[in-house]
Amino acid sequence: MAKRKRRKKPVSVVMPVAGMLKDLKTVASLVESQGNFVYRSPSDRKRGTKYPVRGSAVIKSILALLKTRPELFPEGTDAAQIQGHFDRAANLQYAATRLTVLLNTVTSTAQCERSDGWSKCLDAYVTARRAGRRDSSVLLQTAPMKAFLARGPRKKPPQ
Repeated sequence: MAKRKRRKKPVSVVMPVAGMLKDLKTVASLVESQGNFVYRSPSDRKRGTKYPVRGSAVIKSILALLKTRPELFPEGTDAAQIQGHFDRAANLQYAATRLTVLLNTVTSTAQCERSDGWSKCLDAYVTARRAGRRDSSVLLQTAPMKAFLARGPRKKPPQ
């Protein structure tokens, strides 16, 4: 019989709460400094102008042209205003990335806590089942867990 490979325990990195709060405050102040926000529905986003992949190179050339030859562009088109849109987008993208990291960390922590709690619950169940050999009241109290952990086809509970 072939040996079963042991599952590796997941590696957890402990992130101090103070560091996470500092990140959150940094992101909050960055987001706060960006002014108003716009929500567009998915259908509106599909209809909107898409930012091209690797578009920054051509944008720089258009901004340079706008600075040297402003008469070629529609009135009210300002290079600083256009650059401001891209700067704001970069700041918001940075904030979104940091928030995603924080959200993933909190979600991962919640999953670890559930996992640890379930592990302790299973340990307590095993200990209680052993004690149930001597005390039938304990055995009755562990019956729902035994039914939950049962393998094979489940029977529908009586109505």
